[in-house]
Amino acid sequence: QNLSNRQIDDRVLLENRITRSERILQEKTVSLCEETMEHASLLFDQITKSVDQLEFKAKEALGLLAHDVMGVAAGIISDERQLQSNENAWCSAKPSSGK
Repeated sequence: QNLSNRQIDDRVLLENRITRSERILQEKTVSLCEETMEHASLLFDQITKSVDQLEFKAKEALGLLAHDVMGVAAGIISDERQLQSNENAWCSAKPSSGK
């Protein structure tokens, strides 16, 4: 095909624009990916910190709960021993029947 000089020039200009647009698009895509990775990294760090804080608080709460349970258990054991002691004392003090 015989293209006029103007058509050739227009085609070259269009190809150059396309090439430049592709390069700009690629640069912006790379930049956007880098920014996204930075944000993702920051979010990951924040989430990790929050999870660590929650884990610490949960362990602290479980420790307090275990301490309370041990206190209640010790109280029950003490009460049981006192009741047994009282029962033994009462049985010893009770007069024997029939003899």
